[in-house]
Amino acid sequence: MKRAVPYEDTRIAKKARISEDAFDEALECSVQDLYRSDTDGTGFLRAKVFMIWPTVNGQLRIQVRVVVDSKQVGFEVTFSGQCAEYFSREHLHFHSTDEVLLSLRGAEVQKKKPSTSPTTFPISLRYAEGTMIKFIKTVRWGDEERVVDTWKLKAEEPDWFKSPSPVDDVNEVISKPEFKPIVPRKRVDTHISSRTPSNEHSPVGRHSPPSKAVVDRSDDAQDAHKLQKGKRAPSPPAQGSSTRERPPRAVKMSKRQKKVDRLAQKHPNGVSAKEIADGTRAEEPIPNPPTRDDTPATCGSVRHEEPGKVDIQATNGSKHPEEPGLNTSATPTVESASTKPPELRVGFTNDVGDKFSPLADLKQVGVFCNVVGVVVRCTPAEKSRKGDFTCTISIVDPTCYSTISYDLAPSEGFIITCFTGRYKEWLPAAAQRGDILILYGLKTSEWNGSVRGTGFKNRLKWTIYSPASQTTHHGHLDTSVVPLSEGADGGFGLAFTPFRSPTAAEIAYCKGLSHWWEGVVKSREEAQKEVTVIGNYGGEIYQRPTQRWSRVHRLISDAHPDAPPSGYFDCTVEVLYGILNDGGSGVYSLFVTDYTANPAMYPVQADWAPSDLMDSILKIEMWDNAAPMGPTMEQGQYYSMKNVRAKVNNAGYLEAKIVEPKISHVGEGEDDMHLKALLERKKAWQQNSSSTDGTRVYPHQLLRDIQDGQRFTCTVEVLYVDSGAHGANAFIYVTDYTLNPMLTSSHPLEAWASDLEGQVLKVQLSDGQAATGKRLEAGSFCQLRNVRVKSSYATDGIRGYLGGEQRLIMKLQRESESDDMKSLLTRKDAWSGQSSTIVTKLLLTTNVPTPLSPPNLAPSRRKPYVSIEKGKAGSSDFYVLGRVIDFWPSDVEDFVLLYCSNCRTNIPKSQKACLECVDMDHEFVQFHYRVFLRLQDEDGGTLDVIVTHKSPLLSQVKLADLHEDASAVKSVIDRLAPYFGNLLQVHDSWTKGMRLVIDTPYFYWKITSRELPLNDSSTFVYYLIDVNECT
Repeated sequence: MKRAVPYEDTRIAKKARISEDAFDEALECSVQDLYRSDTDGTGFLRAKVFMIWPTVNGQLRIQVRVVVDSKQVGFEVTFSGQCAEYFSREHLHFHSTDEVLLSLRGAEVQKKKPSTSPTTFPISLRYAEGTMIKFIKTVRWGDEERVVDTWKLKAEEPDWFKSPSPVDDVNEVISKPEFKPIVPRKRVDTHISSRTPSNEHSPVGRHSPPSKAVVDRSDDAQDAHKLQKGKRAPSPPAQGSSTRERPPRAVKMSKRQKKVDRLAQKHPNGVSAKEIADGTRAEEPIPNPPTRDDTPATCGSVRHEEPGKVDIQATNGSKHPEEPGLNTSATPTVESASTKPPELRVGFTNDVGDKFSPLADLKQVGVFCNVVGVVVRCTPAEKSRKGDFTCTISIVDPTCYSTISYDLAPSEGFIITCFTGRYKEWLPAAAQRGDILILYGLKTSEWNGSVRGTGFKNRLKWTIYSPASQTTHHGHLDTSVVPLSEGADGGFGLAFTPFRSPTAAEIAYCKGLSHWWEGVVKSREEAQKEVTVIGNYGGEIYQRPTQRWSRVHRLISDAHPDAPPSGYFDCTVEVLYGILNDGGSGVYSLFVTDYTANPAMYPVQADWAPSDLMDSILKIEMWDNAAPMGPTMEQGQYYSMKNVRAKVNNAGYLEAKIVEPKISHVGEGEDDMHLKALLERKKAWQQNSSSTDGTRVYPHQLLRDIQDGQRFTCTVEVLYVDSGAHGANAFIYVTDYTLNPMLTSSHPLEAWASDLEGQVLKVQLSDGQAATGKRLEAGSFCQLRNVRVKSSYATDGIRGYLGGEQRLIMKLQRESESDDMKSLLTRKDAWSGQSSTIVTKLLLTTNVPTPLSPPNLAPSRRKPYVSIEKGKAGSSDFYVLGRVIDFWPSDVEDFVLLYCSNCRTNIPKSQKACLECVDMDHEFVQFHYRVFLRLQDEDGGTLDVIVTHKSPLLSQVKLADLHEDASAVKSVIDRLAPYFGNLLQVHDSWTKGMRLVIDTPYFYWKITSRELPLNDSSTFVYYLIDVNECT
């Protein structure tokens, strides 16, 4: 008779084969295949982790990047349900730069709308029931490959309807381990040496009721399941008994007994099978199972979630174990099946009815709450950008401690930002690490996908409990300077104080919380290693260190203050610029790049900084021993910098800091993998830079030096943006506060053009430049590259033209270190001091030269005319004898106005149709003409009159959009030429720095006046009714 093959052998061979097949190279898929067709659960994706969000509402989100057509694109992967629970329970964390293989089994593919970003792929994956991931290269294990398979663990869970697997004898389990030896962690004294003699020498029978173990028994059961591949692990024999003895044969049970027995396996909380079946509760403690002094730590490893299960209550009967997180008694306490888990009882209601919430329960945004927690991080009080004082605090309690790493990085714990108005002492910034902080009136908010707390001024109240002195305080207050309370609204409103005295229940809760934290600190100090088994793949395990994360080499694109460990990283960079900071601090600012972009950095704009690298330049402040090395680092050379720390500056942008002289020069000929990668990125950037910015960037010039037909680059301030009815084009009016006679103001009636005659350049933008120009704002600064200037068709001087799809408009900041920008600001300050007060002008103010003497021949006076001065003071209609000495707008294209015939209003220049009338088909759009003429009589008096399309001068001209109809522009010029005389030549002479005597004919002009209200007074506006020749 053949001997049957052991049950576990077939299972091992089968599952190993499944695991290997899941990541066979032939099954590798592309993200494009997923987008075109849904997955059938087979295959895998090769990806690199790029970003990780904190777990919120039971969901863990990461962003991964894959290669598509030699370019990297990213998409989101979400783990929820059992997947997220498993990651949290096993302390399994993703890190940026992890290289993984994602099995598509259990993946839900969600397709999205295509994004405008070239680095985003319109797809996302969601795992809920299970997942399988193979780590190719990680921060934790290096290049050693590991596999995580939650499907295997799910398959090993007890099944109600399935018979349990056969139980192997003790000899087979002990002598034939399936895994490599597991190095036990340093033992933590759990006071389990005292045992009951009667139980120590008796094996645990099949019907022995489960007991509440000294350490977390539920985790031990899970480890046992992993080690034994789903089989019930028999208890080891007592000391002195032979390991060769087989356990007693199980007695045959009825179906009901088997059912009750399986129920008992599912309730490790000290409730017997009979109690479960009958609904009763045991009256006496259940004895401990036999244990051995040499039991490996993996069978009873102390999990750091344990402190979260301490029963902390704020009543007189609150329990405070001698060592929180570890049961100190050999006799466990029996709990009722209806009793809530201890972690849900963290939080309490005080003596006056105020409810305090556990930190893990703060998942809803926008609610006010009260919290108590242990301070693990507190920043000093400093002023915010709005002028308030602020500080940031991280606190923990037993419900959120499982998410805290051993080194307690600043980003972990429940983060709270507090604000106050006048007194920084009103902030709880005096809290020290380990203190207990009580906060009243905190509001939850969302930041980067996680829930945080915000304490608003005149709302937040607080108190600090010091465990060392067992007293409460509010920091170090000098009441002679800082008041304890103050009335709102400058002292006239309701008195408010941020300080509150705790109740007896709150103090009792603080004592329990501090006692728990003492146990946490002690266990963290004593623990050396924690080992967790991930799967059955050749006995592989991963080892989670209890000390600091190892520092890794990062790209600038991956640098982040929250990246482990605490923002520290190594990097290989090229030096672009360096400067010693002012103020005698000795800090040296170094600007470096590795040719990767990080959108969190401030865009650097300087002469030494290429414009298309502004998002790739990292500022590193060199302090202490590192500062002297700054001046020795040469521009254009490559360096390896170690122990650099990413930080956020006061403006909220990413910077870095280094204090140790761990810097070494790296030559291009050296065999350094990081330098080789940097040089490849630099080469690709140089190629792309040439194709993006063009083969040539024209020299920088001031507006005073430009000539007709020239191309140049300039640094200017934007005065006005006209993105109106110009088709696909736009116009911007700019100045650098230098005078050029070839520049004539196109909008002299506008306030922004006041006192800037000859200093404003009108630039027409087309193609891709128009879209960029429309986003500019008046008052902003920018650099315009490769502007081409030429004479305007309307002969009003020169105009700039900028087109193409290259990036030719570079927006600058006032604080830019560019020399051209500094010079521009200096000229602007000088102009502001010399110019007169800017008054909004309703009438033409262009400074036009007056002829030195009246004409020799006076015209005939057949019409009853008056002087301009008398006409202004007389009747509404009058004749004057005069001539045109100027006109405005100087650009004939701007003579046209868009008018809505439906609502009878002018259409703004930024629109092509009336939005109020929803005129999508331009049904109500009409074209009207309007031009201002300056008339001068024999006495030298001047009058500005308005000419419309209804007046005799323009009534015969075709109405059209002059910005788009060149023939209509020519018709207007031809119609007005007899009245303008040599004005066109005069304007042209101004552009060339010359002054011609104005020679225009005299006409009889019939004028009418209209009184218009203006604020609290009124003004007169004059219109042209008719014009007649002099005979």
